Amino acid sequence: MTQTVSGFENIHNQQSPINEIKTLLQSDTLPNAILFTGNESSKINQTALFFSKAANCTKDSANPCGSCISCKKIEQGVHPDILFINTADKKNITISQIREIGSRLSIKANEARVRTVILPHAEKMNIPAQNAMLKMLEEPPDRTVFLLFAPKVTDMLPTIQSRCRKIGCIPPDRASIEAYLTGTHEVAPDMARIISRTCGENLEKALMLLDLQKDATHEPEGGWIEHRRTTLHSLFFLLGAVDQIPRYMSRCLLLAEHLTRKPELLGEMFMILRTFFRDLSVFRHAPQDIINTDFFDSFEDICAKRPYNDHLDWIKGLFEAQRKIEANASARLTLERFFLQLPPKGM
Repeated sequence: MTQTVSGFENIHNQQSPINEIKTLLQSDTLPNAILFTGNESSKINQTALFFSKAANCTKDSANPCGSCISCKKIEQGVHPDILFINTADKKNITISQIREIGSRLSIKANEARVRTVILPHAEKMNIPAQNAMLKMLEEPPDRTVFLLFAPKVTDMLPTIQSRCRKIGCIPPDRASIEAYLTGTHEVAPDMARIISRTCGENLEKALMLLDLQKDATHEPEGGWIEHRRTTLHSLFFLLGAVDQIPRYMSRCLLLAEHLTRKPELLGEMFMILRTFFRDLSVFRHAPQDIINTDFFDSFEDICAKRPYNDHLDWIKGLFEAQRKIEANASARLTLERFFLQLPPKGM
């Protein structure tokens, strides 16, 4: 194949893996499977689509044209030979999903020169699913390339790794995410900073929270920015009554009920809680380093009233609460207990 990939340059901060992908696409043979590793998952769809278009573009140009029938079908998600394993909102990828793909691959490709199977978050495969995938990789269908994406190589069975060409993706740093949000999406600099530090090095999460990458299942009413604002206000309101136990207990129960009203938003909620309690712990010694800078005055007020050591204990309790909820404990009861344990002993 002679194509190179026009548009790969738009995959943010990934020049090294981009060059490796281009080399593969320009070679006479392709590997049966490619395992993309690294924390940068925000461009999974783009990477897979560019690869698929470059491998199947029908024009004689040096780049996938984007206008031929093949490119258009791939872009629109209707190409019969580009198979996508849906991992959204799934805790585990099961063997039945992998077998379903195997069944579809047993039928000859319709029109693609290179059929691709796209598996984002491959680390979600349970062991039976990984074994089923391994069997397909050991006897790969003709003219088929598997594109697997996983955060870490250690998340995959060694036998699967050995049958894949590994390409490491470099996570963008916070400054790069801020620049991308402000430059490409015109996000206000202060909010871009807050978002980038809330999400760590996960650009995909940043785009989702800002509703720049649609995910209707996880979109809070009013948008994430408003959800964050009301949650932080509620937390300050709660701690404002920490010395008035009856009132504090009532606010604890109301807040826990409010935060768990939509279980699908628990992940986003814990992101907000982590930044809140993290800011409490660092404010006394490094106020300039807090994440939620738009609430600076509120942090200053609450930190003047609370012992520093309490804040560290609260962070430990928060991570323990999240661990219990992820292990299927009642979210509402777990958060109630967490909030009720915040006041100092003896009050």
